[in-house]
Amino acid sequence: MIKTTEGRTIAAFTGQVWKSQGRHSWDNNANLMSVDNEKSFELKNRWTNYAVFDHANFGPTFGDGDLIIDFNLPHHVTELGNSFEQPQDEYYLSREELRGYLAGGKTRFDIQELEVHLLSW
Repeated sequence: MIKTTEGRTIAAFTGQVWKSQGRHSWDNNANLMSVDNEKSFELKNRWTNYAVFDHANFGPTFGDGDLIIDFNLPHHVTELGNSFEQPQDEYYLSREELRGYLAGGKTRFDIQELEVHLLSW
């Protein structure tokens, strides 16, 4: 869960373990969510091999730039729509509007809070 400095809440899920191997991993269940808009974004079928990227220099990274948490950069990045689907009821969004959808219309954002949870069952 990410809370931006502008008050937006972004959630992301993967079943993959972070290994810091510097490569993309497959995860058919990976998901991005705009908590504020109550919208969930599923991975495009042809992008399942790019679900998550685990690298020692990055935080949680989803898709091919759809959500990048990188504490080495001045801002974090969301360019939704590269690997994750546009919701059917949001079909009217332009490419630019979709890219910044998770962070309230902006593709660059700052983090106020970041929580990582490990779920096991």
